Amino acid sequence: MGINFDGASGYLNLGNVLDGVANMSVSAWIRRDTTGSVFEEIISKEPASGGTGWVLQVASDVAQFGVFPFGSYPIATGATTISASTVYH
Repeated sequence: MGINFDGASGYLNLGNVLDGVANMSVSAWIRRDTTGSVFEEIISKEPASGGTGWVLQVASDVAQFGVFPFGSYPIATGATTISASTVYH
């Protein structure tokens, strides 16, 4: 069974299934309809207030991976422009 997103406002909340995981990989297949959005979150583990977490996102048309809190940890930014109507992995 798959999940169907309408492209407007859908998301899937998996709860805290990754709590306590020391090592992991994150990947996604993405296709954008438009470009130019400031931030488009693809997948994330949002922190509780003051906690740590991570995010894979498109920001200003490039892929980024960051660790919360952002002021304390670096954000890795890709070099490829993520264009509209193209599938990326």
